[in-house]
Amino acid sequence: MNRKWTKILAFVLIFSFLLVGVMGCGTKSAKKETPKFPTKPITLVCWSAAGSPVDVMSRELAKVLEKYLGQPVNVLTKTGGGGATGLAYTLQQPADGYTILAATISLASLFAKEGAPYSPKDIQPLAGVQADPYTVIAPPDSKFNDMKDLVKWAKENPGKLTVTGAFAGGAHHVNFSKFAKLAGFDFQWIPFEGGSEAVADVMGGHSMAGQTNPGNVKGQYEGKKLKILGVTTDKRLESLPNVPTFKELGWDYEAYHWRGIIAKKGIPDDVVKILEDALLKAVKDPQFQDYLKRTEQLSWPKTAAELGKVIQEDTDGTWEIVKALMKK
Repeated sequence: MNRKWTKILAFVLIFSFLLVGVMGCGTKSAKKETPKFPTKPITLVCWSAAGSPVDVMSRELAKVLEKYLGQPVNVLTKTGGGGATGLAYTLQQPADGYTILAATISLASLFAKEGAPYSPKDIQPLAGVQADPYTVIAPPDSKFNDMKDLVKWAKENPGKLTVTGAFAGGAHHVNFSKFAKLAGFDFQWIPFEGGSEAVADVMGGHSMAGQTNPGNVKGQYEGKKLKILGVTTDKRLESLPNVPTFKELGWDYEAYHWRGIIAKKGIPDDVVKILEDALLKAVKDPQFQDYLKRTEQLSWPKTAAELGKVIQEDTDGTWEIVKALMKK
């Protein structure tokens, strides 16, 4: 009987030692786990020129995003190729979540161009940020006072209307082309690498009109440095009560320019989730909402999946238009 209990006791002791050893190994392993993302600053790439709506949005978002990621978010400007340079740079970086890109609906145009080296399959959508209506501007001494004047002159002078905006084949170019087709007139597109440069071109009287966004020209308009001929919203903007909508001028036309954040495909799922959550919180943050209100922009908090769907749909719907534009 004593031998039996001695064996049992020995077994229990051996088992206990083994259990403690396993638990100790587990603790050591836990200590070696990779620190939670992010552990260093994030780079937010902006493909548009300094002072452009995308640039301003990037900097406003970066300031708020830092609060939710616990790391600095540095904006890096990479212009060129209508956004292609910024996209290429982002996709050349490691798929670790430390390099993200401020993209817009112009992404669809980049993907839709014939021979494009990238497609929606190469990116990881992270979150939607804002939506911005379009507006058409003219020099302060222009003969145009609204879109009716512009369309009338363009029809009387086929192909002579010069219109400027960001990028050849980009969102602004595509949007104005859609309207021109609807209204029945031709025009010449003068591209720049950012909206701020296009606005300066119009203010200087070099181009007859420009396609931009309200928040980018509200100050110049109030200072009577340019005219705003129309806005593509359903109703007049509160901050621009004297600017008519395209609809009230006779065209059933409403359009918006979205902006969001993407990255390179291949980022770990847990990192995607951390970035997505932080971005959505930043978009809804009172500080960022105040910026949207001041610049008459719409909050557009889309999840990674929702943004991905929008990008694919826009790319599919833009292909034929971009193909035609790039042949001109």
